[in-house]
Amino acid sequence: MNFGEKLFQLRKEKGLSQEALAEQLQTSRQAVSKWENGQGYPETEKLLTIGSIFNVSMDYLLKKESERGPEVEQGYYVSREMAEAHFTYVNSMGRSLAISLSLFLLGLVPYFLFKGSPEILALMIAGIAAAGSIFFIKAMTTKGAENYEIISTRELTFDPGFKAEITDRFESVRTRLISFLMLGVVLAGTGFVTLVLEENDVTNGALAVYYPVITIMSAAGVFILARVIAAFTAYDLLINHEKNSQKRKEKSAKKLRRKWKEWI
Repeated sequence: MNFGEKLFQLRKEKGLSQEALAEQLQTSRQAVSKWENGQGYPETEKLLTIGSIFNVSMDYLLKKESERGPEVEQGYYVSREMAEAHFTYVNSMGRSLAISLSLFLLGLVPYFLFKGSPEILALMIAGIAAAGSIFFIKAMTTKGAENYEIISTRELTFDPGFKAEITDRFESVRTRLISFLMLGVVLAGTGFVTLVLEENDVTNGALAVYYPVITIMSAAGVFILARVIAAFTAYDLLINHEKNSQKRKEKSAKKLRRKWKEWI
């Protein structure tokens, strides 16, 4: 069999449509169709990704006489396009979560300003519902969930030097991210500290008049924290994938031991 015939067979065995495979490869359905019809080959990065998706070697894909076998190189190959799509997806989800949480807190402001009004209470509930809806809708419609699932659950491999490039990029923004993280903690923590002081009658209600302003500050802090944590997560899943993979294995082993104890 030639490459196109092998690709067609592998795709059918895995139950993937041309559109589904094209989405994983960050290409078009027409390109996959041409490859399967023997009208050319994908570029090297996409060949490696195909090998990872179907767990076959490059020899099997490219050599007619080669037998099918597992990919020599361990891990799922992450191309530059896949990594960039991962960053876009995680940052988009972080932005949606930040907006949702901020709207939830800002919905409390009218309650503090006009406490006791049924209309304001209804408006606050509507704001909270809108906050939850934004994140849910965004989670359901944002493309890239497949890449995130692969990167967060599989062992990974990269082009030589590409991981170092990602690490350098992270180091260039790390200080700024930490600064925003500290700012977010201070702003969000303001509301928590105020609540603790009021609940313990330390301020004797003196801070109650400032609740609207304090709530706005907390909302801003939560927004910043959600965005920064998303950025850290996006980089961490790629840079520390070996450590994360080891943690997943240890967690699976603990879970298996617990089940074994239950069985015996």
